[in-house]
Formats: sequence, structure tokens, C-alpha cells
Amino acid sequence: MSDLLPPNATKQERGLSESVARVTATPVPIADTWSPYRCPVEILPYLAWALSVDEWEADWTDAAKRYAIAQSVEIHRRKGTIGALKRALQRLNFEVSIDEDTGEAYTFRLIADVTHSRLSSWESLSEAEKVALRTKNVRSELVGVYAMVKSNRGPLQIATVLTSGETTLIYPHSLS
Repeated sequence: MSDLLPPNATKQERGLSESVARVTATPVPIADTWSPYRCPVEILPYLAWALSVDEWEADWTDAAKRYAIAQSVEIHRRKGTIGALKRALQRLNFEVSIDEDTGEAYTFRLIADVTHSRLSSWESLSEAEKVALRTKNVRSELVGVYAMVKSNRGPLQIATVLTSGETTLIYPHSLS
């Protein structure tokens, strides 16, 4: 870089000019910083913030972080639709279904199968609720999150329920 300082520049001004010249000589691949697959790992959280990534965990692998960033634009295009809600719930480690037949307009409930979940059922339900509240459209209301545990051991099935102010529904076993 050519020196643009006048001949009467002070020693301090020349030193500052030299240090800035070294900084500007460092190549900055701007296009790479906006690419989730070429962005340096240290900058990924900032790129996620810039692209409004809704779900972000610091302990995710680099590949998972890059995938979440890459999917952000597509998620925001469809955010608020039932398809977006289903896709968001699929990322959980258990099966969650959406029941829109609640008897009221613009309401839905989640039914989570926590039979083989690695998390405790309360953690699983809490996580499903958080994902649904972040992904649902504004007008719809989540009226409940229900846990379902399936059992297929033996011909006789016995169920017990303990509630503390919550409505619990027990459905008969279906062979489907």
C-alpha cells in the first residue's frame, strides 16, 4: 500500500499508518464468513445470530452448528406452518405428534412418545414445548403437552397414574 501521508507527518502518524497497513494487508474472505460451510469455527455463533438461528447449543458439533445455520433461511420461509412445526419437532430424540382436533379453532396439543427417550419424560416434554412455542404461528395456541409411553409386554396391561393438578388421559392400547 502506498503511503498517503504528507511529508510533514509526525513519527506517531507514520507508525499508526504502518500498523494499519499491516492490518489491511491481511486477506479477509468476506464471502466465506457468510457461508455456513466455509466460515471459520470461531465466527459461527455470530453468523447464527446474524441469520436468526432459533435453536443453538454451544455444545453441538461443528457439523450440527453449520447445518443449523444453513437451514435457517429455509426454516424462516416456512416458520409458522404445520410443516415447519413438524420438522422442528423431528429434530428431538423422540416422536412427537401434533393433534389439532381440540374442539377449538386455532389450538393444538402435542403428544410425545417418551417410551425410548434418553431424557426423563419431564425434560422431554419441556423441550417439545419450547420448540413448539418458538416455531408455531402467532395466532395458534398450544393447549397442552402430553406424554405417552407405549408398552407391548404380555397380554395383560396395567396402568397407573399420579397427577398433581394436570389432566391425564389414558387411551386403550391399539394394535396399529
